[in-house]
Amino acid sequence: MNSLKYLLINIASLIKRIIINKYSRNFIFSLLLQLTPPTKPPNTNLKTEIVSKIGHIHVKMFIMAIKSFSFFSGLSLCTTCIDDGTLTNKDKIMLKNQIIGITLIQSGEAKERILLMLKNHPFCIKYRNETHKRLYTHNTALFDLPLLATKEKIIIIDADILFFRKSTEIVNWVYSNRKYCHHMAFPECHTSKVFRWGRLILWVLAHELKSDIPIVFNDGILCTYKSVYDLDRVEKYINRIYSLKLQNEWISLVVILSELYTNLQKHNNLPVYRLNTGKYVILTQCNQQIRHNVLSGPIAVHYIAQQKFIHITADSIKLLLKTRCFRKYN
Repeated sequence: MNSLKYLLINIASLIKRIIINKYSRNFIFSLLLQLTPPTKPPNTNLKTEIVSKIGHIHVKMFIMAIKSFSFFSGLSLCTTCIDDGTLTNKDKIMLKNQIIGITLIQSGEAKERILLMLKNHPFCIKYRNETHKRLYTHNTALFDLPLLATKEKIIIIDADILFFRKSTEIVNWVYSNRKYCHHMAFPECHTSKVFRWGRLILWVLAHELKSDIPIVFNDGILCTYKSVYDLDRVEKYINRIYSLKLQNEWISLVVILSELYTNLQKHNNLPVYRLNTGKYVILTQCNQQIRHNVLSGPIAVHYIAQQKFIHITADSIKLLLKTRCFRKYN
């Protein structure tokens, strides 16, 4: 009995290592996408658009994210994808074949259009043009996503997100005539352990900016409006960040995004709501137990940092088994 248990444990460990390996993970994702139908053509009458910025390594994840959202929500939204400069021709063909009606904006075109929009905001230009290694492409996404969107209502969805049930909150927001915003939030267990010093620094920055900056803010899912994006405010925040020499730190984006989107009540008289952290889960080391019930517990899971490489493939397999490859769900 002990020998059998030992054998099963080793087999499970081997399967996990195979899934985590980037080459096998890429192969598995390719196979999974071939088993699923493309999205339906977008309903251009809806005033809402999904917008995201992705690169080569996240293409298949992004397609799975959009398909899972579309399947459960029943929404066929226009989707705009901005190339971070690493998409291959094969990637672009795959995106067009899998997400019907998708708009692809090339990296060079995005930069040219954005810099023209930023011509009167020198610190915005500086922040977008400089390489911030710890931020990956987020410093460009800060400008590109809202400014290159074509519709007033914008849903920003990161590539490393999966939906497991219908998002009533987002569907209601799409059809609502009332103006308000939604955003994801980190669980308290994560912020209290990981962001200890970050909390203190943010408190100091909040005092400097005379602002209430919540450490929990996350833009993995963000429902907002093109018209509330205020470049003058962004310019002011970035100017202050450079003066504090924080432009290369993740905390700079927390400050800017929090100021932009969680203080809309103050600046635009626009209510902003955090999505329930028990339903819209940011997967961290402190809440791994959520995966034991991933098919019936959360509405969506954001696989941040290394979580996307460890768990998202296995959970995608579970999701496709549950939905019969996005064809049927009871």
